[in-house]
Amino acid sequence: MLSSRFLVTISYSTIFLSLAACVEPTASQVPATGLVMAGREAPEDGTMCGRYAYMSASIMELRQSGAPISKVMGVFGSGSTLDKMMRPVVVEAFDSPAFQTEGYQSQAVREFGREKYVECYKLYGNAPL
Repeated sequence: MLSSRFLVTISYSTIFLSLAACVEPTASQVPATGLVMAGREAPEDGTMCGRYAYMSASIMELRQSGAPISKVMGVFGSGSTLDKMMRPVVVEAFDSPAFQTEGYQSQAVREFGREKYVECYKLYGNAPL
């Protein structure tokens, strides 16, 4: 659950590159959701909830692609406000089942991102960053 507003001045691209480093897909093991987070663009709405949902969905993509929880938790290990907010999201994602088929994996990622967006919106509305 969100505990504070995004009053964080960090580089989202740095976080996404760090998250992308959690998985090393091979030619025969491309993550089912097409995950290459370093190549994905940030959400277009530019809102706090959009960013939160995007990061949450990215974490669920890692869960579905077989990344170890220890590597994903390591990305959020500095103790910053953002880290304190995202570590429970990592736990929640990894507490969810990992699916074997691409369709179910994609659905899990989409639903998790939507749930996190709604959770944020209920608390803060659609606040800009």
